[in-house]
Amino acid sequence: MKSRLWEPFRIRQMELKNRIVMPGMTTQYGSERGYVTKRTKSHYEMRARGGAALLIVEATYVHPCGQAFSSQLGISDDKFIPFL
Repeated sequence: MKSRLWEPFRIRQMELKNRIVMPGMTTQYGSERGYVTKRTKSHYEMRARGGAALLIVEATYVHPCGQAFSSQLGISDDKFIPFL
């Protein structure tokens, strides 16, 4: 049986180059204030270069009170958007 792992896949309007999906996993590579760091970027870049077509970002707080730990990524304010 031929593997379909490397075949393109469509989710509505989004086309993926293959069927490899990396689920969200907490890395704690963000800054203490919740910003993406060079280490965060490097982590996700390496997974994309490794072949994953879809990367699901880790736990990210949407309200300042929701920050569960320092170094958790934030999206509670528009100031985080340029880094994401």
